[in-house]
Amino acid sequence: MNIQELTKGIYGCSCGRDHRCPIDVVDISQTALDSLPEYVKAYERILIVADRNTSKACGDRVFSFLEKKVTSYVVLENNGDGLVVPNEEKIAEIESYFDGNDLILGVGSGVINDLCKYVSFEKDVPYFIVATAPSMDGYASAGAAMILQGMKVTTGARPPKGILADPTVLKDAPFEMIKAGYGDIVGKFSCLNDWTLSHVINGEYLCETVWQLMYDTAVAVKDLAAGIMAKDEASVQKLMEALVVAGIAMAYVGNSRPASGSEHHLSHFFEITGILDRKPYFCHGIDVAYASVVTAEIREKILRAKPSYQPFRKTRFETEIRRIYKSSADGVIALQEKLGWHEQNNETVVKERWDQIIEVLKEAPSRREMLAMLEAVGLDYAEFEAMYGDRKIQDAKRYAKDLKDRYSVLWLADQYVPEAIDLDPGKIKVVAMDLDGTLCQHKSHLPEENKEALLALKERYTLLMSGAGMCERIFHQMEEFPVNVLGTYGMQYCEYDPGTGTLKKVFDEVASCDKESVRQRIDALRERFGFTEYRGESVEYHASGCVTFPILGMKAIQEEKLAFDPDRKKRRAILAEVKTAFPEYNVFVGGSSSFDMAPKPYDKAYALKKYAEAHGLKPEEIVYIGDDYGEGGNDESVFLSEFHYLPIDDYREFPETVKCLLR
Repeated sequence: MNIQELTKGIYGCSCGRDHRCPIDVVDISQTALDSLPEYVKAYERILIVADRNTSKACGDRVFSFLEKKVTSYVVLENNGDGLVVPNEEKIAEIESYFDGNDLILGVGSGVINDLCKYVSFEKDVPYFIVATAPSMDGYASAGAAMILQGMKVTTGARPPKGILADPTVLKDAPFEMIKAGYGDIVGKFSCLNDWTLSHVINGEYLCETVWQLMYDTAVAVKDLAAGIMAKDEASVQKLMEALVVAGIAMAYVGNSRPASGSEHHLSHFFEITGILDRKPYFCHGIDVAYASVVTAEIREKILRAKPSYQPFRKTRFETEIRRIYKSSADGVIALQEKLGWHEQNNETVVKERWDQIIEVLKEAPSRREMLAMLEAVGLDYAEFEAMYGDRKIQDAKRYAKDLKDRYSVLWLADQYVPEAIDLDPGKIKVVAMDLDGTLCQHKSHLPEENKEALLALKERYTLLMSGAGMCERIFHQMEEFPVNVLGTYGMQYCEYDPGTGTLKKVFDEVASCDKESVRQRIDALRERFGFTEYRGESVEYHASGCVTFPILGMKAIQEEKLAFDPDRKKRRAILAEVKTAFPEYNVFVGGSSSFDMAPKPYDKAYALKKYAEAHGLKPEEIVYIGDDYGEGGNDESVFLSEFHYLPIDDYREFPETVKCLLR
């Protein structure tokens, strides 16, 4: 593989475009660092950037070669959980050392490369990178993968003028980083399939020459697994060359399409959510490798299905995005509003080209083949599942695509074949659910079709009701349907006795309540927000220790209650204030005109955790179905927890919602 030849570009390509690469020099050899002074002889004011690890690996050596030309040698400290994060803080730190420099020289791998690429572009000066690990494919690319305003974004920049690497340094990099580079390359099988898929469905530009270059590179790296495991210098050098080729391929087409698809979107998802939630995550290339197994499985499921357009539910989508991406949610929502893909219905095109789509998907490696590639370098997929858990992986399948503006198999599955990304019913043991709004109208009996769906579920799973009311009330409202019941936010639990057809109480917990203190605080809230006129009692005390704050009073007219706050905006506007006033309670926006309060720690998530512990169940073995998952809803705690959650917006949709559990 003659990389230096590739840097000269391809002109008159069969795709109709010329492919340029602005890199002057690529030197991956044992003499690369010795040649560094010659490569940078035209520059007089050099800013070197490294971190604590890369400065030791070869940064100090680089500095010694160029000391007379170096204005500053910046060694970055960690600003994350043991990591240097490429964010605004580190950009500002590097820029603070910039002093009329005519070259930035990075010593490191992914993060150092991206930071130097970003700052050099902002300052309009060239940069070189001295690679210390064959860990990722962004060395030669034009984009800088940054985390800005908490979002993983790829900003437009320029490739480096030079890429240098000494294989004796590369092979001594942490083995996880070497495996990451391997993972990044074998992930190309997934991204190339996505590129072809979008070409078929959307008519997206595809260059067969670049596609084949990247495919051949991925095949070659797959065959290096044994040498990589042995940290063989020649194998590691070839891996590094492959990573540079990937960057050149991106430069050829002007974006990252030849090297990044659904598997990269999943990897970005785990990184972003890890940072937001302060949870651990694998380095990028290893996540890419594992994610390629996930996307392979999705493709295999699509092969067994038929497409059917799924209407976009904007409110549910935004609620889910805010749950997952938290402070970064606005950016994700804004991106998708700009793209408008969620509202596009291309079902006619997809169905017309379905046979062609199937043939494309068949070309990608199978899940088994991807697992074999990972196992060849000691990557255990079970570690991926243990790191993230079923719910997070499930979220990634559905919402990782929304981080980017690139079509992939994730879009195809979400919009036309949802069963390909639905949760795995084979892992579920318990189906828990809410009653009012989920299975029936408020305080009404079960519709016949929902009862039939429950009976079908009962043949496969243990069923569990979880409600705000008492167990007996829930049981009777369901007309004695044979089901176990968690009542009063988990303060009460009853099991169905098939011998008597009744509920048997397992526990019934009661909390104390300082009624006078509660009344005084409710009176104060009424004065503050103007709710001083009400009918009947101002507060309802329950035997369990729970409390209801009926804004219109205990004897309010039903029509008045229904008209008071139908969209819950009034109560959500003051929810934080009510929570502050009652720190010892979990507060919910209840009914049509009230706040319900359960003594802490009781809520539906806590109830399910207790149930799971008592029955020896893992969270991923329970799925919850509920309608009240918005801000302040009594299902929100489960929605935000590690339990699987199936949202429902209309009880009449219950049979359709549970189809994924009955396949």
